[in-house]
Amino acid sequence: MTMQSFIFRHKSNGARIKDGRDIFRITNHDDGTQTVEADVDGENWSEILVDVIEGQSKPDPDPSPDPTPDPDPAPDPTPEPDPTPQPVPSPVEAFTVRNSSDLYGALDAARAGQAIRVKPGSYGDFTFRRNVGDGFVTMNFDDGADFSKVTMSGARGLDFNGIKFSATGIWSNSSRLKLRNATNRSFTICRQVSDVEVKHSKFTGSGKFHWETAGGAPCHGWKIHANLFQMNDGAQRSFDFLEGQGVYDMEIVDNTFDDLWIKYNSGTSGSYAHVDFMQFYSNQGHEPRNILLQGNVVRDDARTQQKAALWIMTLNISGRDHKIRNNILMGMSPNGLFMSNDMAGTVVEGNLCLPSPGAVGVSSLGGNIVMHSTTSNHPTIRNNACGAIVDQTGRGAWDGGGNVTGVSLADFDMTHGGAAITDFVPKPGSRADVRQGWRDRLDGILNGTQDFYAPDGKLQPAA
Repeated sequence: MTMQSFIFRHKSNGARIKDGRDIFRITNHDDGTQTVEADVDGENWSEILVDVIEGQSKPDPDPSPDPTPDPDPAPDPTPEPDPTPQPVPSPVEAFTVRNSSDLYGALDAARAGQAIRVKPGSYGDFTFRRNVGDGFVTMNFDDGADFSKVTMSGARGLDFNGIKFSATGIWSNSSRLKLRNATNRSFTICRQVSDVEVKHSKFTGSGKFHWETAGGAPCHGWKIHANLFQMNDGAQRSFDFLEGQGVYDMEIVDNTFDDLWIKYNSGTSGSYAHVDFMQFYSNQGHEPRNILLQGNVVRDDARTQQKAALWIMTLNISGRDHKIRNNILMGMSPNGLFMSNDMAGTVVEGNLCLPSPGAVGVSSLGGNIVMHSTTSNHPTIRNNACGAIVDQTGRGAWDGGGNVTGVSLADFDMTHGGAAITDFVPKPGSRADVRQGWRDRLDGILNGTQDFYAPDGKLQPAA
């Protein structure tokens, strides 16, 4: 029998041969012969002898190696995602209402994932209190469904699609709200209102956005994207339009603020008056933090002013960890962007700051970025185009490079006095003709690749 064998030597001159399953005993005799027998007891065998016994068990020739198995077929490539966004199914409209009583009832009965159709009618002063919990109840408002005043109290998980209201009561203790495709004449105070999305809505009138710290808790988590604010109604106002006390984690992105500047009668010519368009400050121990101000177009026509205040800020901000970038700011003050107090972690980049043409009682120079003397930690300021960068602290250490100063209205055609977005295209070769973030935003508006919401507004691309 031919086998590949291993030899096990017994202490008393015996050995084993193993061919995979069978075990044999080999006994060596004095005359040189060997006896091979099966080892059935398997006892007393120890040391391994690595030789093959000559003349008795010859190893098989190397068996043919198993054919190399075919490699595993290549896994199916990960399918490319479909770049076309798939439409999200609309919530099922389970209710149709025609008056405020029906709407209250439908809100009480609706479950998350359901929708309410709000038909034309006068719904008067309405307070939304429904707490949906997880998910959203959607309300789709038809044209002609009008609310004189809308108040929120303990509301959660409500999606307002197309609501139209003339005024707002105080919004309090509410969260997870969506306000989209809305038309509103006014807005008001929000207290402990968080995680709110406001998108593609139009605000006109004499109100303002005011986020107020209440009970030691500030508002947070607002996302205000691609809306039109156009409050050129002739009203005289002496307060900030966007005002946030201790707010945090807020996004104000790609909005259009068109000729809505505060009209402030300062009284005797030359008297001091100080109002701001957009201001964020500390309150009740909370300082503003992590606010993203990006891609907004802010434009004021100073010729519509009743009387110009002597000192008006386009953006007056304190706090820390803010991102202020790629905005186009045209204001009526020497200070397009004014910063104070703790600005640690704040980055100011890619902005255009210009004065408003035709300002009454204010030099047409300006559009400055200013760090007030109270600024305790400097922001990083880089790649901006503005009139000047003014460091009232005298400590320096703010310059991130790439800033272009000395920019003025003369660097632009301003054919429409800033009333058309094309007015912000700089003259070729001018100081403002630089590639910065605000230019990318402007190009995105002009070629239609970026969201720019200005229905019925003046800030449309000129024909």
